[in-house]
Amino acid sequence: MKLHLMFCLIDVFLDNGYTKEEWQLLEETRKILHNNDILVSATCFREPTLKGQSQSVTLEFSDEISADIAGDLRAEAPGIRVMDDTDINLYPH
Repeated sequence: MKLHLMFCLIDVFLDNGYTKEEWQLLEETRKILHNNDILVSATCFREPTLKGQSQSVTLEFSDEISADIAGDLRAEAPGIRVMDDTDINLYPH
């Protein structure tokens, strides 16, 4: 079986090197979190999925943070369901 993946960029590039969609993600993040100092570097593209949407998010913190604390914060965030229990071979997907 062959698997063919096709990725398409979203919208046109702006003079700053980001696409319109990527720049919108930056602006909306700052607006929602009421913090214009948040640094965001986004790459947006379309990827076919069976259902829903997916995101890959990498966060960098100014201070050290443990994996347990980060996991607890993620689990408490509204609208997020964490499916990550490696003891029973349940991994995020």
